[in-house]
Amino acid sequence: MNPVHLTDKSTRNHIKLVFKDGAWERWESKDKINWIKTHDSLSFDYVMRTQEEIKNKNYLNLFKIIFR
Repeated sequence: MNPVHLTDKSTRNHIKLVFKDGAWERWESKDKINWIKTHDSLSFDYVMRTQEEIKNKNYLNLFKIIFR
């Protein structure tokens, strides 16, 4: 299964969610080169919630930029 790549535009933090050994792992990086594992044994529900949170934060940041 391919990893899920997300970017939080406000903090410029890159997040990679990887399915490995029957569970999800969360990896974070500031430069897309040096990755640090922050969470392991995550559920699919957590992965979907994280994806929605980051997407919503990015939309909110975009609206803040537009309406300045």
